[in-house]
Amino acid sequence: MQVTWLTQAGLLFDNGEIKIMVDPYFTDTVGDRCPEKKRRVEMDESFYDAKPDVIIITHAHEDHMNIETLSELFRRAEKTITVLCSE
Repeated sequence: MQVTWLTQAGLLFDNGEIKIMVDPYFTDTVGDRCPEKKRRVEMDESFYDAKPDVIIITHAHEDHMNIETLSELFRRAEKTITVLCSE
């Protein structure tokens, strides 16, 4: 199993058969509105091409459930992505 840190709270789990992405936040929309919360670690653009099978969103804070990031992941998807999300 390979585990990749995606910055912030994001992780990608890949066992060679399935890829599970948790809390992807690849933009800086929070920092754009609130400069003291700017992203401290740059995001690797290649993470958008990870092609997850499943995305897990742990909660609705924008740095965990980021609509811009999710939209881009869905746009680049080659198959259906299952999304699991809590309230």
